[in-house]
Amino acid sequence: MSVLFRAQKMSKAYGNDEVLKAIDIEILEGEKIGIVGDNGCGKSTLLEILAGKLQPSKGNYTWYRDASIAYMPQVSQIEWDEETLSGGERTKKHVQEALYQKHHILILDEPTNHMDLHVRETLEQVLESYQGTLLLITHDTYMMKRLCTRLLVFENKVIKRFEGDLEAYEQKQMEPIKKKSSNCEQSQLLCIEHELAYLIGYLSQVKQEDPQYQELEQRYKACLVKKQQLIAVSK
Repeated sequence: MSVLFRAQKMSKAYGNDEVLKAIDIEILEGEKIGIVGDNGCGKSTLLEILAGKLQPSKGNYTWYRDASIAYMPQVSQIEWDEETLSGGERTKKHVQEALYQKHHILILDEPTNHMDLHVRETLEQVLESYQGTLLLITHDTYMMKRLCTRLLVFENKVIKRFEGDLEAYEQKQMEPIKKKSSNCEQSQLLCIEHELAYLIGYLSQVKQEDPQYQELEQRYKACLVKKQQLIAVSK
């Protein structure tokens, strides 16, 4: 796939509030990209710049072909003529119109707002058949996992490209937690092994008729149970 869009050192500020900070991104032709980040991090601002509705404060960007762009901001931001349609039905209608007009790039900001399940499913089916480039912001994780194979991730006002879908990204985010959990379990096992060695040594020096022997034996058995439980969890 050829490069369709490239931004270099692009920033956007509203007064002293810098929303985008010297970002470098590439979008390839035909990609289906999900935009991921916390609320208020600048996702919608990025889409407005890509759609030509806003200009960056610094840096530059380039579209590498004379592409036709269909941009649909959040439903609440649009004044609709079709008063009889719900917000979700209006969004579906305009997406279908955009596909019919064969736009090369489709930019959607929270398209499933105000949609019932039936309309949402229909919209997803329509978007699955779309052959152009898709840029999508949505809180609907099912929709993003179904449609998007690449991500642009907002982290501290900088955007990083992730070569994978949302499920792969979520798994990668969990790796440090799993590793930390694994390291914690290994430390606990080591402590238990030390205690077991100590108890075996102590038991060998105490006679069985000694009241202390039963107490030590109970501690030894309890340590064995803990060890078995930790081994089972770590498998």
